[in-house]
Amino acid sequence: HNIRATFFIVGKDLALTSARNFCRETLSRGHRIANHTEGHPIDFATATYEEKRREIEQCHQNILDATGVAPIGFRAPGYSLDAEIIDILSSLHYAYDSSVLPGYANYLMWAYFVCTQRAAQGKLFGRRHYPLLSRRPSILAQYSTEQSLIELPVSILPFLRIPMHPTFLYPFGMRYFNIMKHGYRLSPRHHTYLFHAIDFVDIPETTTPNNPIIPLRWPWEKRKELI
Repeated sequence: HNIRATFFIVGKDLALTSARNFCRETLSRGHRIANHTEGHPIDFATATYEEKRREIEQCHQNILDATGVAPIGFRAPGYSLDAEIIDILSSLHYAYDSSVLPGYANYLMWAYFVCTQRAAQGKLFGRRHYPLLSRRPSILAQYSTEQSLIELPVSILPFLRIPMHPTFLYPFGMRYFNIMKHGYRLSPRHHTYLFHAIDFVDIPETTTPNNPIIPLRWPWEKRKELI
């Protein structure tokens, strides 16, 4: 379908030859590689400024070393964006961030972690003010009259403010997907659809209705049809 995708890479994975080869082939096919921090720390939202800088800069360097192409985009673990991250991305002259998931989805994901007794891991989602954030792209920092750092939020529906997001698609099924698809057709603008790598992995022996890894509740053939 001539669709181009961006793959947000965890920097430490580039120690693997297979990961480096994947990134090079991805670029050769016209896709993009972007920064998803060095180690994907689950407490990234509460990290110090220096810890955030180290996570972002090390991943940036690893991608550059592996591919010869510097990334220009960033997505934070847990959809967390703050002024410190904007400052670090600006120092690297990134073109865009895509960390923000507007609406109430972050609260719902946190509630799921609490109900499944996984909240003790320290996982945080988003920021308190996200329910009110715009779903439209916005300028985070201006470098010059022609260059800026832009936020490309993950897409949500207007009014209902619910996301086309795999974490919700798998529990609620194709009816949810079709409602979202119809809503986006009525709202023709920028849309960012997010996958996780696990969505594309076939591990037959782990596919169970109660698997804590939500995508693995669906068999691979069904996930492939959705994709």
